[in-house]
Amino acid sequence: MESIKECLANHVNPEPLIVAERFRFWSHHQQSDEGLKDFAVRLQKLSATCQFKDFTDEALHDCFILGLNEKCKLVQPSLLVEPHLTFKKAVEMAHQFKSAAHESRMIEGSAGEV
Repeated sequence: MESIKECLANHVNPEPLIVAERFRFWSHHQQSDEGLKDFAVRLQKLSATCQFKDFTDEALHDCFILGLNEKCKLVQPSLLVEPHLTFKKAVEMAHQFKSAAHESRMIEGSAGEV
């Protein structure tokens, strides 16, 4: 009886194919209307089925930096040169750089009005 339950459970909810899950993860890019934090959360959800184990933080870090959309590409060089950068720190720094760039544009715009 137990093997029938197990067989049915595997049929209804099969084990994920790790290579396919990793392909989905590595192919992922930030959507044009998606914020940095939302992109980071989506990557974390995708990584949950990849079985990266000890490599999870590095995989998230790499996919986050490489998957930034055109609006956020300006922060990419700063993240690439930062040694020993964790995923969490990469997300924080990207958010700070994007905010600073926005503030800089605001300052430039108001300086022209003076």
